[in-house]
Amino acid sequence: MIPTKICAGIVSYNPELASFQENLRAVRGQVPLVILVDNNSTNSSEVKSLANQFPDIQLMQNTENVGLAVALNQIVRRSVELGYTHVLLLDQDSLVSPNILAEFSRYIDEMCAILSPLIIDRNKLERIVQPKTPSESVTRPITSGSLINTSIWIELGGFDSTFFIEFIDYEYAERCIESGYKVLRVNTTTLLQEGGHAEPCRIISGITRNSSGKLCFKHPYRYNYRPERYYYRFRNNLYFLRRYGISRNSFRHECLLFMKNLIHDSLLEQNRLANWKHIIRGIRDGATEYQERRDWAHWNE
Repeated sequence: MIPTKICAGIVSYNPELASFQENLRAVRGQVPLVILVDNNSTNSSEVKSLANQFPDIQLMQNTENVGLAVALNQIVRRSVELGYTHVLLLDQDSLVSPNILAEFSRYIDEMCAILSPLIIDRNKLERIVQPKTPSESVTRPITSGSLINTSIWIELGGFDSTFFIEFIDYEYAERCIESGYKVLRVNTTTLLQEGGHAEPCRIISGITRNSSGKLCFKHPYRYNYRPERYYYRFRNNLYFLRRYGISRNSFRHECLLFMKNLIHDSLLEQNRLANWKHIIRGIRDGATEYQERRDWAHWNE
C-alpha cells in the first residue's frame, strides 16, 4: 500500500444548514481537514459562520458561481498544495458512512484513480440492491463520495471546466480509464445521497424486487430539477458522446442512454414546456460544441 494522506472537499451552493452541518460532522471525524469551497451562496455568511466554528474546516469563498468543475479543481489543487495524496469529494447533501475511508484504504494503489462507494438515494430506499461482490470496476462514478488520487488528477489536467455541471465526473472517469487507470466502486461502504427531489410517478414501468426481495411494481422517478439544469444535462451529454462514444466502442449504448434521458426528462418531469426549451438549447449547443456561460446566480441545483 502506498503512503496516503487524505482530506475531504465539499462544494457548497445555497445549502440547507441543518443537514449540511450533519453531513460535515459525519466526515470531519474521518479526516484531518475539510476544504470547503462556497460558490457564492445566497447564505454565504451563514456558511462562513458555520465553517469558522471548526478549526479543521478551511473555507474558500468564490465571488460568483464558477460552476462545479472549477470549484472541484480548487479543492484538489489546494489539497495538493497541502501535501495530500487523496481527497474525498462530497456534495453538500451527502452523508458518508463511518467506515468509508477504512474500506477505501483496502484498494488504494498507484494505478487506482477513483474509488467510489455504493450510492443510496434517500428517496429510493425501497430500491436498495446489495451487489454480489465487495468491489467492481465502473465507468460512471458520481463525484460525491469519490476518493481522488491527486497525482493522477495532476497528470490528467483535472476536471474539465467547460462542463460547468453535469457529466463532469463521467468525463474525468473516462480520461482515467483511457489512460490505463482503475476506477472502482467499493460495495462494502455507502453514501446517502439525494438525486434532486426524487419522487415516484404514478405510472408502472415494470416489476422488480424491493430490498426485502419481494416482488413489487416498478415506478419511474421524476427528479424535479429546475428547468435550467436540463440545458447542461443534454449539452454535456452530447459533448461526452462526441468525445468518447466511438472510442469506447459503446456508441450505440451511449445513444440509447441519451434517448432514454430525453424521453424521461421531457415527458415525466414537471414543467415540461420549460424543460423542453432548455433541452432543445442544450442539444443545439452540444451538437455544435457551442459553449455558453449562463448566469445561474439564483439557480439552486
